[in-house]
Amino acid sequence: MTEIENIGALEVLFSPESIEQSLKRCQLPSTLLYDEKGLRLFDEITNLKEYYLYESELDILKKFSDSIANQLLSPDLPNTVIELGCGNMRKTKLLLDAFEKKGCDVHFYALDLNEAELQKGLQELRQTTNYQHVKVSGICGCFERLLQCLDRFRSEPNSRISMLYLGASIGNFDRKSAASFLRSFASRLNIHDNLLISFDHRNKAELVQLAYDDPYRITEKFEKNILASVNAVFGENLFDENDWEYKSVYDEDLGVHRAYLQAKNEVTVIKGPMFFQFKPSHLILIEESWKNSDQECRQIIEKGDFKLVSKYESTIADYSTYVITKQFPAMLQLPLQPCPSLAEWDALRKVWLFITNKLLNKDNMYTAWIPLRHPPIFYIGHVPVFNDIYLTKIVKNKATANKKHFWEWFQRGIDPDIEDPSKCHWHSEVPESWPSPDQLREYEKESWEYHIVKLCKAMDELSTSEKRILWLCYEHVAMHVETTLYIYVQSFQNANQTVSICGSLPEPAEKLTKAPLWVNVPETEIAVGMPLTTQYTSVGSNLQSSDLSAHENTDELFYFAWDNEKPMRKKLVSSFSIANRPISNGEYLDFINKKSKTERVYPKQWAEIDGTLYIRTMYGLLPLDDYLGWPVMTSYDDLNNYASSQGCRLPTEDELNCFYDRVLERTDEPYVSTEGKATGFQQLHPLALSDNSSNQIFTGAWEWTSTVLEKHEDFEPEELYPDYTRDFFDGKHNVVLGGSFATATRISNRRSFRNFYQAGYKYAWIGARLVKN
Repeated sequence: MTEIENIGALEVLFSPESIEQSLKRCQLPSTLLYDEKGLRLFDEITNLKEYYLYESELDILKKFSDSIANQLLSPDLPNTVIELGCGNMRKTKLLLDAFEKKGCDVHFYALDLNEAELQKGLQELRQTTNYQHVKVSGICGCFERLLQCLDRFRSEPNSRISMLYLGASIGNFDRKSAASFLRSFASRLNIHDNLLISFDHRNKAELVQLAYDDPYRITEKFEKNILASVNAVFGENLFDENDWEYKSVYDEDLGVHRAYLQAKNEVTVIKGPMFFQFKPSHLILIEESWKNSDQECRQIIEKGDFKLVSKYESTIADYSTYVITKQFPAMLQLPLQPCPSLAEWDALRKVWLFITNKLLNKDNMYTAWIPLRHPPIFYIGHVPVFNDIYLTKIVKNKATANKKHFWEWFQRGIDPDIEDPSKCHWHSEVPESWPSPDQLREYEKESWEYHIVKLCKAMDELSTSEKRILWLCYEHVAMHVETTLYIYVQSFQNANQTVSICGSLPEPAEKLTKAPLWVNVPETEIAVGMPLTTQYTSVGSNLQSSDLSAHENTDELFYFAWDNEKPMRKKLVSSFSIANRPISNGEYLDFINKKSKTERVYPKQWAEIDGTLYIRTMYGLLPLDDYLGWPVMTSYDDLNNYASSQGCRLPTEDELNCFYDRVLERTDEPYVSTEGKATGFQQLHPLALSDNSSNQIFTGAWEWTSTVLEKHEDFEPEELYPDYTRDFFDGKHNVVLGGSFATATRISNRRSFRNFYQAGYKYAWIGARLVKN
């Protein structure tokens, strides 16, 4: 007998109470359709030529199962596949055969409500197959209970789960509810877990009507059989099929088919205190089948917190199957308030937990992959310790009070002078041995629950200065998310070291064939920095002059900013010409290859192994030749040398700001949207640069400027964190602007934000573009 785990909850789903509540809304739960007789009747329906949905999906799976298997399965991680509502599994077998052919070990679970029919289907599947790589099991229960115990079915913590939701069953939900249904699964899945889902599109009304009202009246028998299920739940014949007739209605404008049972005469239903009286022609809704255009499907997918990977179309009818993947939580493009909300914090924390729980492991977290930097284990502790230290200024955290020794080890990292490592600012002492990752994860959880969650929920009660502390901690986490990731990619050392945990490999970016186009910028006056005490209108701000008195211990007018962003200053920028795009990998490689082999020094984002060049990415080491069209990322010194070889230079901070203003059509608003660009984890790699005339910014890398970080007029050190900038007024740090694909939008989208790195630092995700006078 095939293994089946019963996860329960059917007694709630099929209870008299749930049916009574549904009848009060003039409907019955559609799950009641699928008793043993109902399943057999539905099986008959799928064999009818009129029911085009089944044949359409079968057509797709016959043609594309191999391709779908390649997208769903990880070649290097354990795979779990769960089908939601498996039915007879005839179509499923096509996918299982493709999984077997691929040779990856897969544990397949079929989920259904009816244990007897599930056992029967699994037995038939086992009798007709002899899989070596696919293990088949069953789960008896409902979707809600599956969500509660989903992680139980991961073979390992890092394994990939792919869900199958076939048969256009998503059509049982209206569009808003469909997105909500997807979000319920997205909330339980890991980044880049997958869902294979089918949608029936808006076919012609005659085709739809015939599919749900066949001439053989099998659909009618199927729908009316729900009354027998109701009677079985109550234990007596409350409903007589002969009192009801099937009514099929398709609303073409709305795109929904509704199956009703209509009372032929007056019908009375009595069971204890339950009493219903249905007049002639009264309608009880049995099920809905919503039809969605491709655009509507994409909106449902996006609102469901998934990202579309690929779409497969049927040639029989307008019907498609989509591979979608759980994406990083969408970051707010334009903040609505100075302090990040709990939702913003939660989105950022999910990224952080993905890094610390999924990407980092015993093989990569204890090695210092970047010289003069701590190993990744330090950052796992540094983030919660920093939060604990600063948020304790607002409220004491009893949960972490006994771990003050962590403060001594994790308060501040190291950033020594590259040219003379003996010169280094104050930093925490390094322990003889690091605490275990589990200890640090528990510490982070305590800091999250007892500090961040509580403070965010009490946001209205916080003073402005307290909100500023919470903001400071948020942006500090965001910065270290990016730092930890660019350290992580340095852990890839072998040519065959690719990982699928971050999803499918990015599309190749071909080498550019043309030089960049030049954009002539006339003499311009620009405003840089964050305004402080003058009236300022901004996105989401209703601030009035009278509100300024509420800003105790903070000098910003509305949005918070770091010390080097303040105050707002006017600058006159002389005319200049600037490249419409950053320098590409291909261009920089050509520059390097002109040197003798002994003089060639490649960027640290590249790796030379056995004479072949690779690029370090979130997906492992990929052939550099496939991504010559990405922006090159290396040190200021390297890119400044390249610029000189082209008879050019790198832009000043004011010039680059002026160009960004021009492209984004911004003036002095504090935030602008970068939606659709390579920022804020909208993708996990740079954009492919283009030879066309478009002005290309936010392509996945910060951009160097020739401006050295210096103390500007009216600069005041950050009161909460005075060493944030002033420790780096050493003449060796250059200002960088923009953001990478891993930069949180509160940072990348803030016009005034200035990052800074040592000019010789090669490891951060920073590129550059050319300028000439």
